[in-house]
Amino acid sequence: MERFFCGSCKLKWEKEYDEIKYLNRKSDDNIITFCISCLNVLSSASIEIIVEKIITNLKNENYEIDDYALNLSLPLILLKLEEIIRHEYNIDSQVLSTPKKDSHRPVKNIYETFLFTVKDIWKILVIDKLSAHLNVPFKTNSDFSINVSYVTESCNMTPLLKEVTHAIKDVPPYNANRGLDLAKLKTSVFFKRNPIFLAGRYNKYSRRLSQTPWLINNNPVQTNGLEPISLEEIIKNAVTTLILPHCPCASQAITFSASGREDVDVRCLGEGRPFCLEINDCRSSPHKIFTGPSDITDNILRQVETDVNAFRVIKIQPSTPSSYSSLNHRFKLSEGPNLTTADLMIDTSRLISIKDMQMVSKEDVKLFLKQGETTKSKSYKALCFTSTPLFSPFRDSDNLQENCNEYNKLFTEYFSKFAFQCTPKRDPNSQGLQDDHINGVCTNEDTKVDDQANKNGASFDLNIKVSDKNPLLIVYQKTPLRVLHRRSLLNRPKSLYQLDAQFIHPQYFILDLICQAGFYVKEFIHGDFGRTKPSLTSIFGQQIHILELDVTQIHLNWPPSLSS
Repeated sequence: MERFFCGSCKLKWEKEYDEIKYLNRKSDDNIITFCISCLNVLSSASIEIIVEKIITNLKNENYEIDDYALNLSLPLILLKLEEIIRHEYNIDSQVLSTPKKDSHRPVKNIYETFLFTVKDIWKILVIDKLSAHLNVPFKTNSDFSINVSYVTESCNMTPLLKEVTHAIKDVPPYNANRGLDLAKLKTSVFFKRNPIFLAGRYNKYSRRLSQTPWLINNNPVQTNGLEPISLEEIIKNAVTTLILPHCPCASQAITFSASGREDVDVRCLGEGRPFCLEINDCRSSPHKIFTGPSDITDNILRQVETDVNAFRVIKIQPSTPSSYSSLNHRFKLSEGPNLTTADLMIDTSRLISIKDMQMVSKEDVKLFLKQGETTKSKSYKALCFTSTPLFSPFRDSDNLQENCNEYNKLFTEYFSKFAFQCTPKRDPNSQGLQDDHINGVCTNEDTKVDDQANKNGASFDLNIKVSDKNPLLIVYQKTPLRVLHRRSLLNRPKSLYQLDAQFIHPQYFILDLICQAGFYVKEFIHGDFGRTKPSLTSIFGQQIHILELDVTQIHLNWPPSLSS
């Protein structure tokens, strides 16, 4: 038996649990050509080779580490060999390893019952040599992991199993050199450092700036250099300039994500939208910057905010009403419309701002940012227009303000009645109500207000509170046509919590609403050709257009606001 095992495997099958004996074993590479238990993974020469490979790769890739974790992947053939050996030599002990905290070793109270695995012994041998060379400790929960993988070169393991069986049964055809050729293993080493997560909030003031880069055939759209293509690029450029020198890594290793997104023509105001930057594969230890003196970390993050907030883009725009049709079109003076310099102005408006930049944990990102995408609520402000006045004009007053105040009252009362009619029995096909003041024609009789409810003293609460348990209205929205090319076709029920209108003209009004995450506000207003039910267009019986839309608040209290 012993003449087919390396020194480590001999100790293993003798049920030896003293790590010192494994470390002090004599090199038997000149005696044993091929170990049928570990395929020479635990041989002295193999351990030396893999330790040298790890050290060399660390230097070549310029990693700086304070500690390390060690992960090992072995081929399944080793499990089969374990089974064959235990069966042939009547070894009943099962192979099991239960690591304890901050240790790669099995728990001591199971030593008398179970055997060390090849992985346990490999880690004992490698960690001892690796820690001595690197002068850093092994730590199971380290943010830096060394990953080693052994893979068999041949997919057909039947010849190898035959050789092992011949060796165990001492059959003459056994050839150690042939077994060594059949059991050739390829090794690979790669490193992984846990990502750094930076969170903050952003405001977007431009109606021409997308949140993320535009892609055509998976390639980002290139601009002519006058302005950036996305908010993500502005933030990532500042991080690349200020943070990556302290934590070197590839610029492609920075991942941007946010709690939802707004359309390119929608501004994000108020407290801003939470976002997160994931910085992967830092070469130097992040502890030097992010767990060092708090003022160093704070100064760097505040500088990132300052650089982003100071970002300006010089845009040449027409400055006269006669040139309004060309407003916001980028052009060169030599190629642009026939305008004189007197007709032009230089616009250096701020595009975005960020605040509350701070380091957060992966668990916080998953809990607040990812889950918040579907559970939060949002506030919007929309400028709407109708081709004809939504309500009949009041002939007894020529005062615009008085008319608008009356329109506000009519709109709120009318919509509240409609919402009351849909509660608790909500009908997604409801199209509108009959009312003497409405200019539009509504034909669905099922949506009339229940007069009996009024007689019984039912009241309409015009100040609906935001609550998931008590939405003002449930709206059913089929995937909008404008996003159908990238979203699955579903009919999604979404909650509307609050709605209020402020008329500034008989045909123009500002809509304030609070709704559930994922609520398509534009489609709720214009109806999307009947795909959103009910919509304001269907409720009031005439087409309502949306001219501008702003996100005024993201109701997600994360990341925590910084007092400074």
